[in-house]
Amino acid sequence: MSLKSYIEKTKALPENEKKRVLFVWVFSLTFIIFLFWAINFTIVVSNQSAEDALIKEKAKLMVNSSTTPDTMNQKINWTDQLGSSINNNLDSIKEGFNVLFKK
Repeated sequence: MSLKSYIEKTKALPENEKKRVLFVWVFSLTFIIFLFWAINFTIVVSNQSAEDALIKEKAKLMVNSSTTPDTMNQKINWTDQLGSSINNNLDSIKEGFNVLFKK
């Protein structure tokens, strides 16, 4: 039976039968959408909790491995070098704009 013939048969039904058929279709489609949402929500939540556990484990490993003063000094030096490099780049950009827009 094709969809077209099903619609024609439904049109031929009495009004109360049409309402019943419509209710069944609407309820079925809503239930299917709800199932897709529930499955997606379950997958997202389980992935999120697994990701949180992985992040916590990595954080514990980093805390345990980076407690030595040498490692901390290397990190501080690296961030200082990065900061000075950024400041130098910003200064050269400002200088370039000043040259371009100098009146």
